[in-house]
Order: sequence, then C-alpha cells, then structure tokens
Amino acid sequence: MQKLVNLSSLVVEDGNVPLFFRGLEEESMEDLSWTDPALGYQGKGFWPTVDEYPSLDEGFRYGVSDTVVDGDNKKVIQRWTVEEIPQDELRELELETQVSKREKMVVTTRQANRALLQAGLLAEVQPAIDALSEPDRSMADIEWNKSQEVERNHPFVLTLGQALGLTDAELDDLFVLAATL
Repeated sequence: MQKLVNLSSLVVEDGNVPLFFRGLEEESMEDLSWTDPALGYQGKGFWPTVDEYPSLDEGFRYGVSDTVVDGDNKKVIQRWTVEEIPQDELRELELETQVSKREKMVVTTRQANRALLQAGLLAEVQPAIDALSEPDRSMADIEWNKSQEVERNHPFVLTLGQALGLTDAELDDLFVLAATL
C-alpha cells in the first residue's frame, strides 16, 4: 500500500494511487513533479507504507496506529499501539475458542466407552438413557448403541453429560482422555 505525501511539508494526505499511476516503479512515484500540473500532483509523491507491529503478550491486541513520515528513506511508517483486551471481551474470546475446540472433539464409540470405564461412569450410561422419556430415550439409545462416533457437541452427549452430573469441563476432560485411548 502507498500513501500520498505532500513533499513540501512531509505530511500524509488522503488519496489512493490513481489508475493512471498504477504499474509505475515505486521510484517514479516518490516525487510526482514530472506530472502534468492539471492532475494536481505537483509537489506530492506516493510513498510505500510500512507497518510496524510491536510484539503482543497474551491478553493484548493492536490498537490505533500513528502515522510517521520518514523523509530520509521516503516511506510512511504506520506504528501500531498495543492495548489490553478488556476482561469481558477476553471471556467472550475464551468461550468462542472453547466452543470451536468442542466442535472438533470427536472420538469413536469404543474410545468413549473406555474413557467412561476409566472414569467409573460406564455402568451409569444405560440407566441414564433408560431414564429419558420417549422419543428422547429411543433416539439416545440409537445414538449410543448404533453410532460409530461420539461428537462432543451432539445434543445427546450434552443430555447424557447432564444426566451423569458432569460439568462442561469434566465432559471436555473425558473427550481428551478418550482421544488418547
């Protein structure tokens, strides 16, 4: 990207590179004094823009930028500030990340059974399914006994997790364990 610079004051002005300048070498656009005065680009030039991003620590993001004209090197520097992400936005981002992770959590039924066995919960699964009212009971029975995969975000898994008294974090841990079995 290139910025329009008033060469007499080294100030950045609004303006995009017009179509009739596109394709020119950057050097020929540094000083447009060679152009027809009727175009209005006398004493101006299009200089390349360089973004400078400081490193980011966790919990921070890039904020506003400050534009500095480097006349010696004929470039415009866009320096970005760093700002702390507000706690409520961080919580939202963490929630979105967790939901995204959960969408990818898929294990085989065998792995799910083994993880439940290790957690001492396998014997409680069928009674929890049997305790559901119809048609949920039949649907859950089909999901549990006929599916080859178990998806973390599937409504059946969420219902079963509640029936077993598991928190979201405990259910996540079971899927992490199952994926290793």
